[in-house]
Amino acid sequence: MDNNKPNNVNWDILVDILSNTASEQQKLEFENWLKSETENAEYFNQIQKTWLETGNIAHCYSDETNFAWGIIKSKTIEKKDRKIGFTKKYLIPLSVAACFTALLLIGKNFINPEKFVLYTLDQIALEKDLPDNSKVDLNFNSQLIYSKYYNRRKREVWLTGEAFFDVKKDKEKPFIIHTSHGNFKVLGTSFNISSYNEKDFLSLTVKTGVVEFFPKGKKGSIKVSNGYKIQYNKNNFSITKSKYNNENFIAWKNQTLDFANLPLVEVAQILEGTFNIKIVFKNNNIKELPFTANFKNQPVDKILKVIAITFDLEVENSNEKITFKQKN
Repeated sequence: MDNNKPNNVNWDILVDILSNTASEQQKLEFENWLKSETENAEYFNQIQKTWLETGNIAHCYSDETNFAWGIIKSKTIEKKDRKIGFTKKYLIPLSVAACFTALLLIGKNFINPEKFVLYTLDQIALEKDLPDNSKVDLNFNSQLIYSKYYNRRKREVWLTGEAFFDVKKDKEKPFIIHTSHGNFKVLGTSFNISSYNEKDFLSLTVKTGVVEFFPKGKKGSIKVSNGYKIQYNKNNFSITKSKYNNENFIAWKNQTLDFANLPLVEVAQILEGTFNIKIVFKNNNIKELPFTANFKNQPVDKILKVIAITFDLEVENSNEKITFKQKN
């Protein structure tokens, strides 16, 4: 397999990327290397496939490659008692982002032998079966950590970002989720949690069953049943609870959007969470325009075009944001 190996693999950078010790310059070089040649991404896909299928790469990779993986293991085991850092955002194409996500999954045992770490980057989500057959869908720019002893005595995970959980029922071992905004306890249910460290709000939406939430900085807990959602403000510790009448909260997962007379500013918020984009309005008076439409597996460009045509607006699309404005 190494016959197809690129000649410019920088294993020092790869080691530091996998062990979360890379400098900003190393991260930039790694990103540029991934984007520079198609064969680079293909090479890592080969590594991913072999590692996930066999648990090792010794039987089909060269001494150079195996030596590099040995360095990775030795360097990262030394750090196993350290707190695992979060992955920085990479503005890279979807195919490369998917490849890099897979690469991080390959390194999960090296990063900390006692923990499994799942990462996602821009524009890529991940579906994973946990050892107890519970399922988790991880949205982009998110991280999930669980112990290699998960489901032996307890079921416990640590979430940063957004995820949809479908938890297998087990009365003897409650399913516990830790976030920076608070903790959750369930026996068997399905629900969505959005808890990004940089945001002031946590949101919980329950699809089936009951979820108990223990907010950080506030005594007691609140139980949320199917059909309801809550939002928790970590600054003033306030909790708002309401019913929901659509499943836009998992549009990032199933790519189904349902807008019924919804103000355009709220439509924009949903699209931002679904497609990892930034939408702004140049004219405040268009924010409250009511929008009604349904979309299934449609690209964001088409949705934006429908909105623009509906209200006779202009759309400016840059690398950083999308702007709606009135036509001159």
